[in-house]
Amino acid sequence: MRHEPVNYLPHIDGLRSIAVLSVVFHHFSPEIVPGGYIGVDIFFVISGYLIAGIIKREIEENKFTFVGFYERRVRRIFPALFGVLIFSIILGFLFLLPSDFIITLRGLIGTLFFVSNLVFWRDFGGGYFGATEDGLIPLVHTWSLSVEEQFYVFFPLFLFLLYKFKFNRLFIVSILIIGFFISLFLSAYFIKEKSVAVFFLTPFRIWELLAGVVLVFNIFPEIKNKFLNEILSLAAFIALIYPCFFYSNLTIFPGLNALLPVIGSAILIHLGKTNHSYVKDFLKIKVMVFIGLISYSLYLWHWPILVFSKYFSQNLTILDNTFILFTISIIISSFSYLYIEQPFRGKKGSELISRRNIFSLSFLLVLFLSIFSFYGILNKGMETRFSEKVVNFDKARKPDVKFIKCDGIPNSQNWCILGNKSKDPETIFFGDSHLLSWAHAIESIYVKKNESAILGVLSACPPFFNLIYSGSEFRKNNSCIEKNIEMENFIKKNDKIKNVVLIGVWPSYFRGWHTLIVDIDGKGNFKNEKGARLGLEQTINKLNKFGKNVILVGPVPVYDENVPLSHANALIQNKPFKSTNYNQVIDYNSIFFDYVEKNKKDFNFINPLKWICKPNCLTTIDGKSLYWDNNHLNEFGSLYLEQYLALNLDTVLN
Repeated sequence: MRHEPVNYLPHIDGLRSIAVLSVVFHHFSPEIVPGGYIGVDIFFVISGYLIAGIIKREIEENKFTFVGFYERRVRRIFPALFGVLIFSIILGFLFLLPSDFIITLRGLIGTLFFVSNLVFWRDFGGGYFGATEDGLIPLVHTWSLSVEEQFYVFFPLFLFLLYKFKFNRLFIVSILIIGFFISLFLSAYFIKEKSVAVFFLTPFRIWELLAGVVLVFNIFPEIKNKFLNEILSLAAFIALIYPCFFYSNLTIFPGLNALLPVIGSAILIHLGKTNHSYVKDFLKIKVMVFIGLISYSLYLWHWPILVFSKYFSQNLTILDNTFILFTISIIISSFSYLYIEQPFRGKKGSELISRRNIFSLSFLLVLFLSIFSFYGILNKGMETRFSEKVVNFDKARKPDVKFIKCDGIPNSQNWCILGNKSKDPETIFFGDSHLLSWAHAIESIYVKKNESAILGVLSACPPFFNLIYSGSEFRKNNSCIEKNIEMENFIKKNDKIKNVVLIGVWPSYFRGWHTLIVDIDGKGNFKNEKGARLGLEQTINKLNKFGKNVILVGPVPVYDENVPLSHANALIQNKPFKSTNYNQVIDYNSIFFDYVEKNKKDFNFINPLKWICKPNCLTTIDGKSLYWDNNHLNEFGSLYLEQYLALNLDTVLN
């Protein structure tokens, strides 16, 4: 049983398969398909083309009604979506910690009313210090559905009115193209400073849907030259595949970088309407068409399956296997397509359940799920499901950034001052988010000393001079480079500053997790691990030349998973927490400590591992977590270690 639209084009289902497989493989194996998120952009183009085509044809044939349009949308979207929502809420109730369950319930409400992109924009708006861990939220992928449905709230009326007032085809197309470029401009203009908003919000994504819409008006010529058609088809196909493997979380996206998959998709749709090509033949093979047919269900189901597999894999290690998860996703999605999607669509769907009943049933399910969600949110994520210890560990996961206001203050005349602000500071702390973690202790130390210090901090930014590139998914603009230039100039010119204390997430830089390039005077440019070693060496040498007393503070233990979350799960599963010890952490940071050993004459070194690991490393004191994630101390942890930091600073500060 299958509903085929008028003028069905099988190569579009093949294109859908490229889109959904890009997303699924990106989520299941991000190290292999780092840019697979572009699959969503392909979906937007396809959706714009197909839906606009239906609306345009019905308007021209005087068959269009808004009730009929939204009935089709309900039949298309809701059945499989309700299945995923109910599945996610049942398993979420059983497994998700209160904070994750609250976010999931908020996402569920957002999904039901097609505003989940707004919900997750808010939740992820904290960037580096965002409270939401997307890998634990089973409904985060529904944001793209909300973007589409928000577009289809106004677009049918917009197009209907243009036809109603008898605007000609040229005028309509001109309006659509203008809208395309306005939205694209907004996306490109705001992407560096408002990247989360540009990713999630509809105004910045409309151009991708409009790229499909304009194809409906046949404004592009048919390519009759076979060779040219093959070349264009291949180029367009490469434009889809290339980003999957060569884009990453460091790529500024969407913005102009989204043009590649969007234009590639539009070209393949256009050429495939009338022309033959080898790419079209590939897209039309049965397995590609089948995956395209189940693509909506596969998109919906794969992410909750991946999220909840993390809980089941504790006892079923087979679920750690990507191939097994992919196979499960394909099987469930196939059943979802055949037995949940298809029965409600087309003529047979209308015979099975009437328009009135489909709207009534949808309303009742929306009402029930909304009431349940609000109840769960108002009852703190139903935290009574867990013990008080588990709940306290869950609460400890909230980002502890009391000094967030100090993060990246750009004006060197308005530095963030800790301690007694009436005193001139003689010490500047220069670092990244780990410095923010230590700031609780630093503030307390300087208040007690009745002195002041400058907090020169920018999260996700290595404290190195002469950076020419510093990239992370949290900082894709030039703010890190600009901040460090400002730091160098300020320290160099300020004679009152006697001490410079360097604090950083050293494993991130010395193990190459954070992509960076440093310009080493007289030697050239060096990147990642070597760049970190030479960059720190050059920074310390410059500080010595400036006549400053340099103090280097070593790393704290870094864990594979969120520490309080791991403690909570360990309690739930009645299993011990996997800690680490002093020797393991030293070995883990061997490149950094080798540097310290070889260059210790150039600076004073403070090693927090001596206080934290004796030899087993502390993660809790009296049942309270010292961390809020896998590597940042929280306020409790910072203040617990304050006495040790104070004693060590006293011995090395001028």
